[in-house]
Amino acid sequence: MNKKRALILLAGIIVLGIALRVPRFFSIIPAAGVVDSKIIWYDEAVSIYFAEQNIADTVTLSGLDTSPCLFFILLHFWLLIVGTGSAVLMALLPFFFSVASIVAIFILGKDIRDENTGLLSALFMAMSPLNIQYATEIRAYSLLVFIAVFFLLFLWRSIQKGETRHYLGLIVSTLLLLYTHYSAIALIIPGYLALLYYKRAEIKDIIACVAAVAIGYIPALYVFQRWGDFFSAGSGSFYGRFYSHGGIVAFFQYLYSIFFGAIGNNAAPVLLSFFILAFLYYFWRRSGRDKRDFLVVLVIAGFVVLSVGKMIYHERYFIVLTVPVILILALAARNIKVKSLVLPLLVSTLFFILFIFPAYATVYNRAFKYYAPSFARVIQNNWQEGDMVIADHYNQVLMPRYLPVADKIKLFFPFNGELIDDPAVRWRYSDFPIINDGNVFLVDELTTGSARFWVVGHNGDSVEDPHGALSKYLGRKYTLIATYYFPTGLSLNDLVTELRLYRTSR
Repeated sequence: MNKKRALILLAGIIVLGIALRVPRFFSIIPAAGVVDSKIIWYDEAVSIYFAEQNIADTVTLSGLDTSPCLFFILLHFWLLIVGTGSAVLMALLPFFFSVASIVAIFILGKDIRDENTGLLSALFMAMSPLNIQYATEIRAYSLLVFIAVFFLLFLWRSIQKGETRHYLGLIVSTLLLLYTHYSAIALIIPGYLALLYYKRAEIKDIIACVAAVAIGYIPALYVFQRWGDFFSAGSGSFYGRFYSHGGIVAFFQYLYSIFFGAIGNNAAPVLLSFFILAFLYYFWRRSGRDKRDFLVVLVIAGFVVLSVGKMIYHERYFIVLTVPVILILALAARNIKVKSLVLPLLVSTLFFILFIFPAYATVYNRAFKYYAPSFARVIQNNWQEGDMVIADHYNQVLMPRYLPVADKIKLFFPFNGELIDDPAVRWRYSDFPIINDGNVFLVDELTTGSARFWVVGHNGDSVEDPHGALSKYLGRKYTLIATYYFPTGLSLNDLVTELRLYRTSR
């Protein structure tokens, strides 16, 4: 294929990738009546909160998150340009990295085999429902995929040639990965082992690379504040995690999400993932064994590495493996013996297009994440002087962005028998069920001086209040004026999320 034709095809793929990602700038849940420009959810609000601080505080707070500081620092400077008034403008940063990944993986695919492989890789990246889903999420995932491409590019060039510039590129890309997300170890550990296997004669250079990375990562270890997660009793055994929490089920769900979008029940991801693996294995084997086999090792070893970690509990944490998975798919498709690239492109496009649209759908049990604007409208329309709002941790983060009376929003988040005022502490303990009959009375401190108060998010099944202690206590002591129900998004009759209004006097 001549260079001009390849560039024209790549340009078309980029346009396709952009077109498929633009709808992610909108939040649409038809059954729930939510049709709005992008609505941020809790994790994104945390990113924005971190990035709004000065650089020193941004870096410090990142030690409490599941992502290190790189994305938050980039977002900090991006917010200096676009501000925090528009979620769409803020989401342009991850959007840029998502689109740039299409170009980057073309270069990598071309390097690994040829231009056709690069084009197929770019096409699959452009149309992957999982990558579309996270293209506008104000978190580190699109940046993680983007940097992972360059890590594999320099790893491949180091394996093939091993020149000084390639090792330098490998060191820099490794550090960037480590400062982007902790799941990067899923590529880094097996990647360096593969390098050691193929370049045994250059072991001194490899040791020098590892030493440089170790030294460069020392600041991140100093900032990290979640060491207790590795020793907590709740982490479970390795075997328990391997088969459930963050293990093989999440991995199959991840493979399913790359190609088919929104996740259904566990059976579908497993069955379809086996179909995908069978396809890849058959056509991959037709190419014979060579150094490209290290991509398969990366995926398998990466899965095992991630399964060990307690913090890996969702299929999105496997997104770092997306680059080798897509490359394997492109190489397998490249081995289909046809006279031109047209048939694989056509078949792949038709296959993917059937499953792209689920990437735009909000899974019904996740619809509650997008109700902050709806809550704010109800409160604003029924607001009276003397009202205040009691919010759970999630809504206390989101509501100020939609409700003008942000100074009236108070967080009810007891921990160890105290109301926690330090924002940094809140981030760390946001996912622990801690409201119980012994500390629920602390809510009285918040209601003092208010004639009425709104309760947002504490529905009796939240992570902070799994047994509904707060709603039971409020029902005994205060007068319930009104309850506002919202559908989950599955149907208009499936009402779960609620907003309640109380009067302080009987």
